[in-house]
Amino acid sequence: MKHPILVTPTSKPLTDDSFLRRTDGGQRGLVGWGEIVAGLVLMGIAVYRIPIALEPQAAALGPWYDPILLALPALAALSGFFAAARTRLRDLGAVGIRRASGPALLAGAGLGVVALGLTVGATLGLERLGLPTGTATPNTTVLGLVILGLVLPLTWELLFRGVVTTALLRHGAAVGVLGSAVFSAAAALLVLYFLPTASVGVVSAVVVGLIAAVLLRRTGSVWPGVVAHVVCHSLALGLVVLS
Repeated sequence: MKHPILVTPTSKPLTDDSFLRRTDGGQRGLVGWGEIVAGLVLMGIAVYRIPIALEPQAAALGPWYDPILLALPALAALSGFFAAARTRLRDLGAVGIRRASGPALLAGAGLGVVALGLTVGATLGLERLGLPTGTATPNTTVLGLVILGLVLPLTWELLFRGVVTTALLRHGAAVGVLGSAVFSAAAALLVLYFLPTASVGVVSAVVVGLIAAVLLRRTGSVWPGVVAHVVCHSLALGLVVLS
């Protein structure tokens, strides 16, 4: 007697933007322009208004004043993320917070090194052409290295990839990837203007924005992009310290 053969579906890794269709509740699980506006407006207000409000209190804050300003872009991005994702917190997969495979994380680390090389090359090219490069002298104290090398990349990836890029990918890969770089550059310009010691550069924001968006689209997870961002920023800060 022959036994029937049971064929079970195999689980496949998330590729391209298929993760956008796997959130609970179908279209209701997807982030859109409302979340983009909520997150970016709150972040912009925080970066623009809080330094102005804190300036008269600089003497009263004493040694805490500079660390607060240094951490402000990260706190602003985190606030923007929670403002945008407040209705999605029961399904964090909708904003890319899902497990990533080991190879995906390793790819993120390798692409972080690539991002640094592209950033240096693009910056040198712009300088030779006499064009502005949007660079600053970041804070390289121990606290500065921790915030700019670890905390800032994490919070910016949550907002700009988890929310912004995820929403833009609904309109196609090109819109999602290029839009990620545009919004990242705009935010980096804002930080460069108001909080230059908390800036790692606009060119870096563009390059990392492109790479992290591709990683999000291919893996469905923000974590490979976080790794790429951390590696790129940490190496860049290391070069600043050595120079």
